Amino acid sequence: MLGKLTKKESELSYEARMDIMKGHIEKHVKKLKRGNYKFIPTYEFPSYIDRVSTTEAIDFIDYCKAKDKINIRHGFEPTTTKSSMKRKLNSGELVVAYYDVSKGNIQKSMFIDGFCEETRTLYEYYGEYFHGRLDGLNGGLKNKKGNKTYKQMRIKTIEREDKLRDLFGISNKVEILPDGSICYGESPGYRLICMWQEQWYKFSGKEEEKNSYRQ
Repeated sequence: MLGKLTKKESELSYEARMDIMKGHIEKHVKKLKRGNYKFIPTYEFPSYIDRVSTTEAIDFIDYCKAKDKINIRHGFEPTTTKSSMKRKLNSGELVVAYYDVSKGNIQKSMFIDGFCEETRTLYEYYGEYFHGRLDGLNGGLKNKKGNKTYKQMRIKTIEREDKLRDLFGISNKVEILPDGSICYGESPGYRLICMWQEQWYKFSGKEEEKNSYRQ
């Protein structure tokens, strides 16, 4: 499992903490056992579905769209009606349908926050309330809605990342981008870009709201 910061390391500067986490991530990605998940061949790809996303996830995706001058498909905000979003080009989250080979080819599916067909890039935003923290801090805190600790949610999030890297054949290359997001893989293959809430707050200048309701 992905390593986390020690109490002493957590007191270092943000840059130093990210350097340590990059080392943990690079070690983790090399251990990925591939072939446990396979796309369902009869399911059209890419397929999209109208789903509610979070404001912060969409803020991150809008930032990526503007920065790279690309179109990224994503869900709609809680305050936006489905009928109005269906008229927009970027409406709909990517649906990934797959077989879990390790569990006897059980059919499953998951949704991706954002996807750019042109660059073959998947985007995920991890709010602390439902995903925990990248650095593993505050692991004992509990999400009262799901009755899971931050540690449990972090483990589940990392396992989901591993699943996506396996499914899409994403390489083991890891890069921490200037905005603090983590980029797995390289072109012309698929890439996965993940932004954790604490990194997004650091980059965007937002004051972190502890124990708030997040994605």
